[in-house]
Amino acid sequence: MLWGFIPCGLTYSILATALVTGSGARGAGLMLAFGLGTLPNLLLAGMLFKRFRDITRTPGCAWPPGSSCSASACSGCTTPPRSVATCGAAWCA
Repeated sequence: MLWGFIPCGLTYSILATALVTGSGARGAGLMLAFGLGTLPNLLLAGMLFKRFRDITRTPGCAWPPGSSCSASACSGCTTPPRSVATCGAAWCA
């Protein structure tokens, strides 16, 4: 829920727009509409992240990410980067 209190670029742009509306009441109304419009998305994102966290904390879900990280690390160690393999310098031959 604290995520909603952290300002972002979009919040600052709405604050600037509220500043030039011409009155405090209209600016407050704009900010209220913005807050009410973003609240459902923030709540949904929080619920989805909680569900994702619950799914990934099950014992059967712990090994696929670890395996993919290990495989990626191993393939990166055994395969030279493409730019090195095809650079054309004497040490690449």
